[in-house]
This record gives sequence, C-alpha cells and structure tokens, in this order.
Amino acid sequence: MVERDASRSAEHAGGFETVGLYASLPTDPPPKDPRVYDFFKACGYNYLEFCEAGFRSRPDLLPEYYKAMSSAITLTHDKGFRVGIVLLAGMEQWTGPDSTLGANFPGVFSPRDKTKLTERFARLRDAVSELRDADVFVFLPGDPGGDPEGNSTLEDCVSFCRRVQEIVKQQAPAATFILNLWAIAQWEGFPSPSSLRFWEQEVELSRAAVAAPGLLGPRRGVSFPLHNYYRSLALSRYSRAALKPELYPAAQDIAT
Repeated sequence: MVERDASRSAEHAGGFETVGLYASLPTDPPPKDPRVYDFFKACGYNYLEFCEAGFRSRPDLLPEYYKAMSSAITLTHDKGFRVGIVLLAGMEQWTGPDSTLGANFPGVFSPRDKTKLTERFARLRDAVSELRDADVFVFLPGDPGGDPEGNSTLEDCVSFCRRVQEIVKQQAPAATFILNLWAIAQWEGFPSPSSLRFWEQEVELSRAAVAAPGLLGPRRGVSFPLHNYYRSLALSRYSRAALKPELYPAAQDIAT
C-alpha cells in the first residue's frame, strides 16, 4: 500500500516513513496481550490499523466497545506505534436482539437511503469522538460498502468522503485523514470482484476521486491498493480478456 500525503516533506520523498499492518478485522478486536505488540515491533512495523466495528454491536453495548478500543489505542501508543482507525462506509447499525449481529444481517445499505445515511454519519461521529486519540482515520469506501442497489455514483462517494473528513476534522482535529481507494468500484453499479469491470472501474474511479477538487491536501491523504501490480484475482481477469492491466498508480500519479 502506498500512501500519498500532501504535507509530506521533500526530504522523505524517496523512502517509506511508515511500515504498517492491518491488525484488527471487523470480526476481531485489537490484541490485548502486550506481547503481540512486541512481536509486531520486532517485525519492523511502526503503524497498526484497527477496524472500527461498532456497527456490529447493539447500541447499548457501544460504550463498553469503545472503552475497549480506546484501551487498545493507549496500549498501542505505549508500545511505540502510531494507530489508524478504519472507518467503513454504508454499514447499517445492528440493533439486536442479540448482542452482536447475526450471520444473515445484510449490513450494507444504499447511500441513497437518506434516513440510514444520516444515522450512519451520526454513528461515525460518535466513533471518531470516542477514538479521537488515534493518529489516523482511514475511510474505506467499499468491501464492505458501496451501493448494493447499484444506484450511486462516484460523486456520491466523494460527497460521503467529504462528510467523513469533516467529522474527523471536528472530532479528532489532531488526526490525519486517509482515503483508502479499496473497492471504490462498488460505488457505481456494484460490480462483482469476479468481473473484469470491477478491476477496470477501480482504476477509473480511483483516478477520478484523487482528482476531486480539495479532497486531498494537508492532513488529507490517500492510500492506493496497487491491485494491478500483484493481485491475482485482478490479473486473472485481465488475462482472460487478453488485456494488459494498467499499472496504476504510476510514479507520476504519486508525484502529482
């Protein structure tokens, strides 16, 4: 994963400042054993990302959930890491009756549903406020996310992203915001990752998103998934179509 940060100094332009690990999935809370962080440190990592998964818990259990997440942030900082919190788009809040969501809960909703969208922004605001000691907040547009009804557009995604940016700016003003372009293709037509269209659209919509006026800037960066460089599923779809994948981003994309 390559991160572009407009505030990065020229002296660091030729190398990596951050070696990170996505250390906590929505289904797996951050490690509690301090020895795990010692292992991560020994492996050379200096940045850990935890997925914010409050949508999986009943609202009455969220204070307990965020207390545990905040403790994980503190422990991670104490071990010498920077911490990023991954915010998922378009996830509907589980309301019960069980404590956590069931296997058949759809989770993702259409961003065109204004009622659910308003509720999601409120939940994200609470999440960022509770986890404001994190160093970075990462907006993940898809997988899970996007529009399962296939009616949204890139403009809807950019608008959603701007709203989340503003929430982070208000609730965690010391944090950096990152747009991770992973699965942004799901915002137009919701194509399957098993289709060539998905991977072509990843490039098309990623390029358009980073060009959106004012979306990137100081403390507002971007992460590129680099699908066409190595991801076997993407490369196999291009191969089946006898097409050569565009190597996006190229050096000039990062530079500009």
